[in-house]
Amino acid sequence: MNDFLNTQESRKNNRTKNIIGVIVGVVSFVVVFLAAFFTTRYLTSSFFSKAKNDLVTDEMKNQVAEMNQQLPQIIEEGVRLDSVALKGEKTMGYYVTLFNFDSEGVEFDASAAKEAIVQKLKSNRGKMRFFIDNNITLYYYYYDKNKKVVTEIEIAPSLYK
Repeated sequence: MNDFLNTQESRKNNRTKNIIGVIVGVVSFVVVFLAAFFTTRYLTSSFFSKAKNDLVTDEMKNQVAEMNQQLPQIIEEGVRLDSVALKGEKTMGYYVTLFNFDSEGVEFDASAAKEAIVQKLKSNRGKMRFFIDNNITLYYYYYDKNKKVVTEIEIAPSLYK
């Protein structure tokens, strides 16, 4: 009878060990699977996000190069667009000379200029699609006829969307 009880006890211990082994195996599989899933998801989202930013930067570089080939250019009476530059990630700068303006003793109305720029950008939404879709910040650097800095105007994407 003792042999029978010992055998039953041994089987019970083995089942318990097997059940614990299965539970540990399942938990290990789930942990490894989730770690792999989220790591892969993070890495691919970072990769594709980086790739999209690289594409945006490349397109901006192309636009800057194309525009600078046509510059300097008079864009309206007394205003010349001298150059365009990539100022950083998702930031472009436009360098403008007001060749009939002398900043000595005359104040430049930067707020009126900013409002005029924003209205112009909003009226050209079709042409601004790339900038709108990619949240490009625009800077306008104005110089007078003596090449002195008159003002710097920042146009955040929220202003022209």
